[in-house]
Amino acid sequence: MNFRLLKNRARLAYRIHQLNRKGGRAPLIAYLLIENKCNLACFYCFVDINNQEVHRLTTQQVFDIIDQLHEAGTILVCLMGGEPLLRKDCGEIIDYVHSKGMMCEMTTNALLVEQRFDAVKKLDAMMISLDGDEEANSKSRGPKAYAKCIQAIQMCLTEGIPVRVNTVLSRYNRDSFHHILELGKKHDFFVSLSIMADTHYSDAKVVNPEEFKKNCLKDDEIRELYRVILQKKREGYPVLFSEYTLKNVIGYPEPYSEILFEGDPRRPGLKPGACMYGRLMAYVDTDGMVYPCAYQWGPNFKPKSWLAVGFQGAWDNVQAQLKCVDCSLSRLAADEWEYVTSPQGMARGAYVTVKQALRKSPAPVA
Repeated sequence: MNFRLLKNRARLAYRIHQLNRKGGRAPLIAYLLIENKCNLACFYCFVDINNQEVHRLTTQQVFDIIDQLHEAGTILVCLMGGEPLLRKDCGEIIDYVHSKGMMCEMTTNALLVEQRFDAVKKLDAMMISLDGDEEANSKSRGPKAYAKCIQAIQMCLTEGIPVRVNTVLSRYNRDSFHHILELGKKHDFFVSLSIMADTHYSDAKVVNPEEFKKNCLKDDEIRELYRVILQKKREGYPVLFSEYTLKNVIGYPEPYSEILFEGDPRRPGLKPGACMYGRLMAYVDTDGMVYPCAYQWGPNFKPKSWLAVGFQGAWDNVQAQLKCVDCSLSRLAADEWEYVTSPQGMARGAYVTVKQALRKSPAPVA
């Protein structure tokens, strides 16, 4: 049994619950981008990939930010990119996170999982990006990506590493998530579903703005798609999000691309800080800039770099600028964390964690 996984997930859930009850702030979960280069070029990616002007952090600099996150109270570090497995020192980085008593997870496109599996085996969990069946996935990720993802899922499950698959849905692949859900149900892994909406970052860093805008779904299409996802959840398919969260997203009354700020007459009296993003979570970009969430990763937010002012200074800057009170992302991801740390959610999380910790080698993924 993976006792470290059990202990650390319980510790994280308890700390989130504790800070939510007291209204406290600490970056318990840090999304740490350690590589801006990528071996794919998905048209919807909002990370500033392959920008040669972005300074690549040295191993020691990555260790430095891990030290500062630990001092700030971080419990879970999620390594991201670009493609984090492009770094030959990714195993050292995972070891260093663990040496501080923190959990370490990773988001990957899976192309290098086999090559870097000695490092991957050290992870507490893995999120693999897969956008549907082979035809749909090839349109956004390239012709070889599907087979590599299936291979990576199999390798991780066989090793006992908890796997989640994330699927980005757009106009051309909106129905292909059924294929992923069938795989997840058959092989016992969760699936998270992200639906493309035309947000401000499509004009900022997205890889292919023209293709992005062409494939974005309209609000009524997004809402209907979430209704279908909710129905699949009720049918027993391994949709990561709870019914509570999906209902909140379906009922979001504003355009999905819109962020509401303090003082908006549509949310009278609502104060910033209800959302966990920017209060209990932080995004740390490869250039050192610290953001509250992906929706603020655009021209309206003025981040500071931990390389210049230290992580605490950059985190304080996030707190000073948090004026948002509602958005579709908070209804999805932040509400899900709220559910996870409720008594019902913690009971469900304990069941899932024990099940993952006791996992036996699965049948081949196909």
